[in-house]
Amino acid sequence: MLRGEGSEPNLALDGFVPAKLHAPMIILLLESFENLKDKLSEDRMREMLADPELRVVFADKPNNPSLLVRWLGAEYSIFLVPTAMPREEFSATLHPSTHNASSAQIAEKHRSHVVVSTLSVSPGMGEAIAQSINLILVANAIGQLFDTPMGYFWANSGQLRVASEFNQIAERALEAMIRHGQGDARASDDLPLSFWVGMHLFSRGSQPVLQTRGLAVFAGHELQIGLVSSSETEKLLHLANTVAYLFARGPILTPGETIIELSGQSFEIGLAPTDSTGSPVLMLRPNISNFNEKGP
Repeated sequence: MLRGEGSEPNLALDGFVPAKLHAPMIILLLESFENLKDKLSEDRMREMLADPELRVVFADKPNNPSLLVRWLGAEYSIFLVPTAMPREEFSATLHPSTHNASSAQIAEKHRSHVVVSTLSVSPGMGEAIAQSINLILVANAIGQLFDTPMGYFWANSGQLRVASEFNQIAERALEAMIRHGQGDARASDDLPLSFWVGMHLFSRGSQPVLQTRGLAVFAGHELQIGLVSSSETEKLLHLANTVAYLFARGPILTPGETIIELSGQSFEIGLAPTDSTGSPVLMLRPNISNFNEKGP
């Protein structure tokens, strides 16, 4: 994995504060339109989420397809949309589903969708992880009301999973939460990181760049690494290792510091231009003394 090293203060970056964390959102993709209010009952939700105190609040207006679920002290908005999602929402990211053909078919053929989101933003990474696991469990319960949705789309990362994959994600995420509560230091190994955090490849000028998509939900920033002489696969591994490190240790990376992989390869943390959401972006710059390549 990785370890951090202290470095001399960088006065130009002194006082860096990640932006406010983003709120997570998951979207269920359906083959046809079905009225959620005809399917959802408070008793059924209480049974599926094992909480007799759970509350379901329907919108006052009869034509409003939204409702609110209050569960474990948090509120979740559920909104049924009787149309398909715009095709551009399914932009390609790395870490694709293992069912690529099925995912493409879902994006093409679904006819309505259900948006499930939180109504609050977590104050820190630990809370954001717990919130995102609970969001998965709420979405899984809603999905059971529709028998088997065509797919589940984590809007923050751009990752789409078929129902069978998502069911496995929900099971492992719940196990990770239980293990964490029991003090298991390796509970983060079962978190669905490739579902929560996608990898987006794009160009800045003539240089290809690899950037996380969805990390801002948990850390308040995205991570970016330039593709210079190393292969895309190698850079993807560096970025994925850093993401896993953050989920295991917390959002402890700050500009001006150096991180060192167990292989001995090191990266300096720098600032890249702010992304379209307004969140800061941290750049992994290869340490030239350890690499035969130049940073971006």
